[in-house]
Parts: sequence; structure tokens; C-alpha cells
Amino acid sequence: MLSIEILKQNDVGATLSQECLEQVMPILDQNAFRKEVSAGETIHNVGDTIHYITILEEGSASSYCYTKKGEQILFFLFRQNESIGMLSIAGQSTYRADMVADKPGKVIYIPRENYLKAMQKSPEFLRAVLAYICAKADEQLDISILARFKYANDRICYYLYQQCMRTGDMQVPIQQSIENMANYLGLSRSVLSKGLHALEKAGVVKLETGKVIVLDLEKLKDSI
Repeated sequence: MLSIEILKQNDVGATLSQECLEQVMPILDQNAFRKEVSAGETIHNVGDTIHYITILEEGSASSYCYTKKGEQILFFLFRQNESIGMLSIAGQSTYRADMVADKPGKVIYIPRENYLKAMQKSPEFLRAVLAYICAKADEQLDISILARFKYANDRICYYLYQQCMRTGDMQVPIQQSIENMANYLGLSRSVLSKGLHALEKAGVVKLETGKVIVLDLEKLKDSI
């Protein structure tokens, strides 16, 4: 089922040495299986117990949460080769959002206990998994907070403010494309663009190719 080439392309495996990959691959492969999914198919539901770490071998998927009024909000966007459910290794036992395939693809299911065994076997794999979990935990915390903001302006301002505070840099890169940033914030491209231009007109930010330059951090904070 698994191969070293698949692990190399995975977000966790990409950081590992060849020796480590060869060591953990047989462990991770035990009882793993592949499933083809169609566009719109549910991969898991909120509240489901996490028995497997899943890897999107092909395709992409979106997870959704809901406001108290039942409004659906994009919670996270998973792309090809990303891992899903890694926070379960740190103790999370159930999924916190529904996940749906955006287009036809393939999902690899790896028993959660395989990761625990591989972490015990290889210190390098242990370090890589823990580093990934820490990064994802911070990211998902931000996303869960973003999901609570009803208005687009609040989401945009909160995101820009958090990025500045986290990095100490007033230049916030637009990763890959404006569409990716919009997906992350759970907004349409046009709504995000309109919000950013409104902030620029107010003198809070300056827009440049591939980045947003924050000119007034306190005013940005007050806009949330």
C-alpha cells in the first residue's frame, strides 16, 4: 500500500532522511488501505472517532464547521499529500469538523497506532511528527477563532494582526495565491479583495504583489 515515494511527498515524510523512511515505512504500512473518493463524498463527519491518520494521495478536501445558527463555514483546506488527523496523536480523539472531498481523489488510511509505534522506533520520526503537530495546532487554533467571526472584515483584520504578532514582521505574504488566502479565511476571492482594498483606502495596509504591508498595527487591531 505505502511506499517510500508516497511518504517522501507527504507533508511529514518530506523532512525525513532516507534511512528513517526505510525504517518507518513497514510499520506505517501495516493494515493500511487506500480508498477512492468522488467529488462531494464525505470522508468523515464531526464527532467521528479518529482511528486512522489519512493522507490525501490525490485530490483535495475541505473541512467545515458550523455557527450556532447552523451557518456552514470553511474550517480548513487540505491539499494533495497532506495528512489528516495528526492531532489525534497528541490526544484529540474525535474529528472537530466534517470533511468532504472537493474533487475525485484517493485517500490512504493508516492506523493511528502505527504512527505511535513508528515514533517509538525512530527518534527522527518522533521529532518530525511533534514539530508538525505543534505547527498544525497553532494553525487550527487560529482557524477555529477565525470561524467565530461572522463578518469578513473581522476575519481579515484578525488574520493580518495575528501574522504580524507571530512573526514580528509587518509584511504578510500572500501564500501561493489570493485564492488560497481566501480559502483559508473561508471567504470568496472577491470579498477578500474588497476587504483588503477597503483597509488600504483607510490607510491601514498597503497592497503589493505577493504581500500585504501593515502600516498601522494598532488601527488594524481596533478594526477587529
